[in-house]
Amino acid sequence: MGSDFDSYDSSEAIGAVVMADPRVQSVELAGSRAAGTATELSDWDYRISPADPAAVAERLPALVAELRPLAQL
Repeated sequence: MGSDFDSYDSSEAIGAVVMADPRVQSVELAGSRAAGTATELSDWDYRISPADPAAVAERLPALVAELRPLAQL
């Protein structure tokens, strides 16, 4: 029996907004969701490969703001 937890995947939306920065080379799902061991309480982890890490780190909150994240680390 499926649930919203089983079918929801934010990867496409995350990838689209983060890849809008030309300094981002790739975005990939990481952590328990990538490993297939996530539970309904698992967070979403992404590995971002930037050409300029400091610049992308500074810009990241603005890039994902339109997705209205509950938290950002």
